[in-house]
Amino acid sequence: MFLISSDRLQVSNTHQWRATKTEAKIEVQQNFLIDYLPWIMEKLNKFEVVHIPLVSNLPLEASREKRILSAQSIQSLLCIPMVSGDELIGLVGSEYIHALIDNLFCSYGDRESQIKPIIHVEAIALNLETAIPCGLLINELVTNSLKHAFPNNKSGEICIELYQDQQEKVYFTIKDNGIGIPPGFDWQNSSSLGLKLVQIISKQLKAEINFDSCKGTVVNLRFYPLNYKSRF
Repeated sequence: MFLISSDRLQVSNTHQWRATKTEAKIEVQQNFLIDYLPWIMEKLNKFEVVHIPLVSNLPLEASREKRILSAQSIQSLLCIPMVSGDELIGLVGSEYIHALIDNLFCSYGDRESQIKPIIHVEAIALNLETAIPCGLLINELVTNSLKHAFPNNKSGEICIELYQDQQEKVYFTIKDNGIGIPPGFDWQNSSSLGLKLVQIISKQLKAEINFDSCKGTVVNLRFYPLNYKSRF
């Protein structure tokens, strides 16, 4: 979370939520001059959410932001304005997928030392309409693995993979090396609310999806980014 100074000249990171093994960045994210972030601040001052799916693809007018974010190895960013009355007072920023996974593992703090996340996510540009359903899928499928894949305090790994081919098709896999799917389990007819949500979201993405149980559970999805027309 970033707050704007009382003189409205600087913005600083005041709070950071992260997994215990994730690098802390709060100390190096202090006293940014607002003039260094003109493109982002212009949008936030209009109370707009700023979604940067790929920092390397920022436009020329965002060259300052591109330089600052790249220097901190940030590949993608979601900024949500914080407003009091009719005034912008700060923003909540997130490196979307990594932050989501960190938060999920933090919520299972007693297992964090036993279950290791492995993240292989390429720097690909997903529009907001596609990125949000992907985040929901990660939430449901990783949560399912954390809850069920490693009973009796068993240790293991959960791997998240995301990449895109030259035809822009997205390949998305979540797998674990836990106990696997029970024999005869039909995930499409499961009473689990989480798996029902996975079905709904995969249909929204028009995704091919399959579950496999080989040395754990593997969920593979294949889809193209959604292409919504402008609503305005």
